[in-house]
Amino acid sequence: MKGSCIKKAKVDSTTKPNWLELPIGLTKNILQRLGTIDIVTSARNVCPLWRKICQDPLMWRTIHIASGFTIDCFAYMGKICRSAIDLSSSNLEDITISWFATDELLEYLAHR
Repeated sequence: MKGSCIKKAKVDSTTKPNWLELPIGLTKNILQRLGTIDIVTSARNVCPLWRKICQDPLMWRTIHIASGFTIDCFAYMGKICRSAIDLSSSNLEDITISWFATDELLEYLAHR
């Protein structure tokens, strides 16, 4: 009997979790812990469920894009920021952008 319990434990520990079976609230909580750049460029492209969650305007009440990028990324960061602003659908409450903030980007933000 003891051997069968060990064998069952080994089988259970080697099965891979199905992330799609997580409750939507938990998946949303996990995704909200990612940074804006990770969500816009990667997470929302993982699967249809994650895309749907990432399109929820309430996910975008806060947008933080920190510094630490090279000047080569200037236009790219502005594009990511615009995408996040659009996803917020006027629910944006807090935004942090730094070195890539241009007058055009701030005007874009103000109009949305």
